[in-house]
Amino acid sequence: MREPRSAIRPVPDRSGRPLDGRPMKLATFNPLAPQPKNHAGGDTFVVDPFVRLNRFLMLGSEGGTYYVAPQRLTLKNADNLREAIALDGWRVVREIVEVSESGRAPRQDLAIFALAVAACHGNEAVRAEALAAMPRVCRTATHLFAFLETVNAGRGWGRGLRRAVGDWYGKKDANAVEMQMVKYRRRHDWTHRDALRLSHASPPTPAHGELYGWAVGKGSGPVGGLVEAMAKLADETDGAKAAAIIRESRLPREGVPTALLRDPFVWEALLEEMPMTAMIRNLVTMT
Repeated sequence: MREPRSAIRPVPDRSGRPLDGRPMKLATFNPLAPQPKNHAGGDTFVVDPFVRLNRFLMLGSEGGTYYVAPQRLTLKNADNLREAIALDGWRVVREIVEVSESGRAPRQDLAIFALAVAACHGNEAVRAEALAAMPRVCRTATHLFAFLETVNAGRGWGRGLRRAVGDWYGKKDANAVEMQMVKYRRRHDWTHRDALRLSHASPPTPAHGELYGWAVGKGSGPVGGLVEAMAKLADETDGAKAAAIIRESRLPREGVPTALLRDPFVWEALLEEMPMTAMIRNLVTMT
């Protein structure tokens, strides 16, 4: 039977020799291993471009550092992103989608930015793959508009981009599109009117056509939905009546006029369907 004492690792004394007298093997240093200087003057190991990409997607530019300005880190990460796209753009797109869909990043902004860069700077196949992955990463209109803000600065509105934006709207059912149009009407200085007009999107159903027409200012929108409820609230001043409209249509807070958001009846109706995170963001307004 093995002695319990023999399982204990000998503790070295100050001379570096274990107390039981056996020689101790020390870690060897390889002077040929690449160890460039960091901004603090110390030695560091070279980080693989895809490891750095993964860190960027989850942590951003690692701005909380003493030795280097956040702006320089941002430029360094942007250069690394382009380098990774040049090495293996398909892998970059797969990594972006994986980080986005798995919820490993606290915010979507970095994945959206990286995907937009891939859609602008990759080769033809990588650009097509990035545009095909866009609906998986840009799941809300806020994400879509952030993507378009970056892409619009780096490339033109070619057939691939127009098709991708058209599919973002057309492959959702009409109720989902209506919710996106009511809840996220303007983000990053973009509106649904801008996206639909630039993409020349064709509506797949009559219901989509009514929503597209309303978004570009050429119609009143579908009857009996969120758009109609929002139009009714535009002229409503009674909180109880407004609350009844909100409950009936399940209208989100973003579709309620600002003047009505001071009424407690309205907030009671909104809280019945409001997600927890949205409720936390609106605690100051409610109190």
